[in-house]
Amino acid sequence: MAYPFPPSDIRDIAIAAKDGGATGVTAINTISGLMGLKSDATAWPAVGAQKITTYGGISGNATRPVALRVSCESTFI
Repeated sequence: MAYPFPPSDIRDIAIAAKDGGATGVTAINTISGLMGLKSDATAWPAVGAQKITTYGGISGNATRPVALRVSCESTFI
């Protein structure tokens, strides 16, 4: 899967935001994740005749560990 933008280092973004006069940044957004796996390790749900899986978004409290890591990485710039 090709992403429209390459992965970025949060520190570079935070430095650019600070240099531009920002007082804060949004560290993370919804995280892409696989909806689930069945006991035989096939992805669920499997949609259509080709049984293609659906990816969903992880948000809320489930993202807290990622948010804390990214916040710590960008704190001391």
